[in-house]
Amino acid sequence: MQLIFTTAAKEIILENLTDFYKTSGIKMKDFYPFMMIIIIMVLLPFSTFADNGSDSGEPIIYSNSELEEYKKSSDNKRTVNTTVSQKRNKFKSSSAKKPKRDEEHLKKYWCSKGTQFRKKTDKARDEYAEAKNNFSDKETLYFYKKISLSRYNATKTKLEHSEKNLKEAEKNLNDIENEAHQDWIPPGWLRCQF
Repeated sequence: MQLIFTTAAKEIILENLTDFYKTSGIKMKDFYPFMMIIIIMVLLPFSTFADNGSDSGEPIIYSNSELEEYKKSSDNKRTVNTTVSQKRNKFKSSSAKKPKRDEEHLKKYWCSKGTQFRKKTDKARDEYAEAKNNFSDKETLYFYKKISLSRYNATKTKLEHSEKNLKEAEKNLNDIENEAHQDWIPPGWLRCQF
């Protein structure tokens, strides 16, 4: 039905266009590309929104026998979906079996690791603040020509270096927090909050 309609529509459009070109005295070969664009624009909605044969808007439902017909050999494998709660329960059950001594050892380990990275981050933050203040002072002095360009550049390099160290220390702290999170370690252990 759709094919007949689109063919009929195409014929009607072509007849009307050829009649127009014959009566107007315009050469048809000059407007052939334009005419094809119009035909495509008119016919495209009919082919795109054509009826697929089902009058109702309900979805197509397949039976089990139809699904079995197209079943792949890889579909027989069962997939295991482990949810977060299942993983937590597994961790809790495994940690309940371990002696208290192992838990205390883990607490101390993560506490020392967290403290180590926090101290490095705090030290880098202090160095950056000091370098920033020093740079602003040197910048003012350089503006008034009180110090040389080499001293100014040295201070600027030190500021850039301390900024790089701060970013690296914060990244390392973030990495250790992510590692602890992936190992199901409570966040308080990194802060020595038992």
